[in-house]
Amino acid sequence: MKISQFAKKFKTKITTIRYYTDKNLLYPKLKGSYYDYDASCEKDMEYIIKYKQMGFSINEIIKIITYKRFSKTLNSIEIELINNILEDKKSELHSQIKELKTRIEYIDTFSNELELQTKKEIYGFPFSCVHLLICPHCGEQLTLYECNVTSKGIVNGKCKCVTCIYECTIENGIINCREDRLLIKNKSELNKLNFLNQSLCEQFDYLGSKIKTLKDFWDKGNVFLFNGADIEIISMSLLDKTEVNKTYIFTESSYDVLTDVKIKVEAKNLKGNFLFICHKDIIPLKKCADRLIDLFGINMNAIHASETTCNIDITKEIILPNSKFCGTYFHCTSENRTLNTIDSMYMDDNSITKIYNNIGIKIQTKELIGQSNELGKLLPLERYKEELLGITTVTGILS
Repeated sequence: MKISQFAKKFKTKITTIRYYTDKNLLYPKLKGSYYDYDASCEKDMEYIIKYKQMGFSINEIIKIITYKRFSKTLNSIEIELINNILEDKKSELHSQIKELKTRIEYIDTFSNELELQTKKEIYGFPFSCVHLLICPHCGEQLTLYECNVTSKGIVNGKCKCVTCIYECTIENGIINCREDRLLIKNKSELNKLNFLNQSLCEQFDYLGSKIKTLKDFWDKGNVFLFNGADIEIISMSLLDKTEVNKTYIFTESSYDVLTDVKIKVEAKNLKGNFLFICHKDIIPLKKCADRLIDLFGINMNAIHASETTCNIDITKEIILPNSKFCGTYFHCTSENRTLNTIDSMYMDDNSITKIYNNIGIKIQTKELIGQSNELGKLLPLERYKEELLGITTVTGILS
């Protein structure tokens, strides 16, 4: 029969039949201008299909069929040779099954580990920090009611001042002082992760390593306040080492951004007391923090003069006198093309230094640690995208 009929009979493509013919697995007879695939070809094709179902490669099938073709009737030696090939294939398949089972076990183990991470208990507001909750208007201790608690603290609840009308809530372990939900363009974790390429990650890693060298800052502090907390805190690995008797406060104006940070902190299963506060203008805590960490927040305040990040003037209200400060900021360089088209007060290095002084931070050290033309991708203003920005670390004391 012609090749098209032969292919149709075995439900395969004509190109596949041609391939088998080229490999001498099929020996059709030439009839005029076309090949005739006879009964012997049909028998060979049945064997090819059978061997393929057993998992043999084309080269292995060629080897077996060659043995068969040398003898019309297989003798004991040839049968033994073919049986050896079949046994080898069985051993190979058993080995593959074992390997696949092992891989499935690895997948199940890893999947279970991931599931355990997602099932970690939500960090609630720590019981040991309840005494810090005060009315920001009159200073009275806040009363907690309708609370849902776990071993990790107060997960949900309400806070109110019995003296005045102030109220706030605890939602998923976050003190929420906002009645609205601030949505900030490009501030979600997903958008940020899209921008965190290898170059930016390396820069954040280096920046974090510089901040972590401030040994006295971290070792001698007791209550650490992260102003305008964002995923940069995680990217810089600033929370690699926390202590069970110390307190870490994260403030942000966007509930969604703060939730992203909280999830990352929970995944690390860290030691210590962790407070997450979403606020707009006031924070219902006593003065308790003796360390302030601000990563680029001063820039946000200066650029917007609004609430797109936690304002240091607000967070200062819960910071003890003479507390230590460390932070980072970005600024225009001499190579900026847009330096003359933007308000220099917002991005000029000297002007930003003055802002620190105006809000009561006495600068002790300042170091330019690098420049980047990718940092603008993380900012809410498109005009800084691809601009070369200087990155500076700063330490100081709050008056």
